[in-house]
Amino acid sequence: NMEDGAKRIAQQIQELLDDDQAVQPNRDSYAVLMEAYTQRSDLEAVEAVLETLQSSSDPDLVPDIHIYNKVLWAYSVVGEPDKAKDLLGQLLTTSGALNDEEDDEENDNELDESLRPNDKTWLYLFRA
Repeated sequence: NMEDGAKRIAQQIQELLDDDQAVQPNRDSYAVLMEAYTQRSDLEAVEAVLETLQSSSDPDLVPDIHIYNKVLWAYSVVGEPDKAKDLLGQLLTTSGALNDEEDDEENDNELDESLRPNDKTWLYLFRA
């Protein structure tokens, strides 16, 4: 059963991430974990991983658009279009993409490209 396989993989990855001696997790490690949780439609676990990354003091773990796309994908899988729209709104605001003063060069420099929505972002939003 594919769901059991995804559950088993998610548990193994989580155990590795929890074991300080095994590996030092990076953003990609957490992205794989989010994919496994999404495959078993465990939105709560996906959101918990996102919260872990958002609260991390390690700058290498700060969520980027690829992590947020994983969350949007999870929302599309479980049918949560409102959550997907809310997250997109947060991304557009945080990245500076909704800046009203388009001619202000100073504001252009403040855009956070790591959070700028890309093609996958829009695809997952429309699927949700």
